[in-house]
Amino acid sequence: MNNIHKHFADKVPVDLRDYVDNVALLSSRYMFVESTMRIQYGYCTHCKQKMRTQGLRHGQNVQCEKCKSSCVVKATGRGRKMLIDEACVVWYGKSRLDASIITAITFYVYRDYRGDYRTVETKYEPYAKYIFRPGNITSLDDDRFGSSEMLRRYCTGWGETSSIISEHDNHLQRLSLYLSYRNVNEAVSGTPLQYSSWEDLHDQYDEENHEYRGLTTYKRAAGSNTSDLVRFFDVAARYPCTEYLMKAGFEKLVLRKAYGNPLYNVINWKGKSLLEVMRLSKTEFRSLMDRNDKASPFLLRSYHFFKRKGASLNFEECRQLVSFPEKEAKQLIYRINVSVSDAVRYVLKQLRRPGSNKIYTSDLYVLRDWADYLNDCQKLEMNIKSNAVKFPNDLHKAHQKTMKKVKYKEDKELSNKIEALYPNLMETFSFESDEFIVRPIQNAAEIFAEAKILSHCVGGYAQKHADGKTTILVVRRREELDKPFYTVEIADQTVRQCRGYKNCAMTDDVNKFIAEFAKAKLKKQPAKNMRGVAV
Repeated sequence: MNNIHKHFADKVPVDLRDYVDNVALLSSRYMFVESTMRIQYGYCTHCKQKMRTQGLRHGQNVQCEKCKSSCVVKATGRGRKMLIDEACVVWYGKSRLDASIITAITFYVYRDYRGDYRTVETKYEPYAKYIFRPGNITSLDDDRFGSSEMLRRYCTGWGETSSIISEHDNHLQRLSLYLSYRNVNEAVSGTPLQYSSWEDLHDQYDEENHEYRGLTTYKRAAGSNTSDLVRFFDVAARYPCTEYLMKAGFEKLVLRKAYGNPLYNVINWKGKSLLEVMRLSKTEFRSLMDRNDKASPFLLRSYHFFKRKGASLNFEECRQLVSFPEKEAKQLIYRINVSVSDAVRYVLKQLRRPGSNKIYTSDLYVLRDWADYLNDCQKLEMNIKSNAVKFPNDLHKAHQKTMKKVKYKEDKELSNKIEALYPNLMETFSFESDEFIVRPIQNAAEIFAEAKILSHCVGGYAQKHADGKTTILVVRRREELDKPFYTVEIADQTVRQCRGYKNCAMTDDVNKFIAEFAKAKLKKQPAKNMRGVAV
């Protein structure tokens, strides 16, 4: 651990002090005013000079006549128990021991005006230290791969971590983050990391923004950064192929690696060329690049999945079938009792039908409707071994017909179960906006009425809802609280589907409302493939 400390200077760099003063804490400049014998005096916290002023009011923005700084007027007679200005600043540099090693320190910087405003100084508290050792990219041995190390400050002192994490994602997440482009550029200059395309990730908020993290909303100041880059430089230092991926436009794949999101083994991080890294032939890679969009790990996983199955599908077809490698899709295909190749042909056929995009937003929706349709056929004692029944030309139309024929009967016991669940579910899932509300189903009669009026199969989910295996909610317009509009299914703290009239997909305003509901009411889940899910 002491060896890591030796890479850093003991004093706070002068250019960091200038950056904090003129960027991170630029708004932390005040003119404290008080009156003596009807004469007003002001004290500028930036130039630390006292001057005679006239007519300044608390909260007013003024320019100091001495240093010309823009200051906020504060009356000394007002309380200041909340007046402390803070920021998270990440400062990069070169190691004192080896100029090829990049260093970074995460500082908690603040000015505390709660005491004597004349003695306020900027405080710098280091929370984390990082070193990034790039490998030798020209080598053919293991030394072509670099390494990263991190020290984190705990209440008992400094300690090493097993992986690189961002303090701005942890202890300092409530603060606005500041990262100097010039500072990072100087730090990586002359090292292999200068070619890593880190500039593409140096994003800033254009105006005051809000950032959602779990159930908490944090306000972000204009000009503050969205990332401290420590996770990116960790990957870039350890894997030279990061440069290839970034320059080819696959930055999303790099970021998924940096943040520990699943990549499904679609990237060979030890590859010596871009083709080796992408696990593609030259022809396949050219076809991928011709799509003019950024490849996702889900698309590449789908392509490799069908390639292993011996199916000759292009990237566009694989994009339409990205859910097939998932567990749910495999279970649905097993329930439907068809081969993967038959499922591929039939699902693609349904997705290509005119107007299908208004009904089926993903391959998973087709598989779900197909399984529900065949379940209805069994209830109606239809011969599902017949190809005409099993593979209807228009699945949506056939499903609508079987739903009308299947008569769901309201069961008193079922209704009692649903009514007993309602109070707790109402407390857990009730949510509203200016235009919509969402709440749980009240009773069996309502869930069957919902199915009848909206012409979809939510009635078949009544028993699962009553047994607690799934949760059914209804979306209503505020001006039409009793009129069915959209129906939502929640499973495993995730919005599984949201359907409207005749199983139509969500409109943009409903989609936005459901996204807000999910952020407010559902627990955060580990990142996974969400394609085909309503939100």
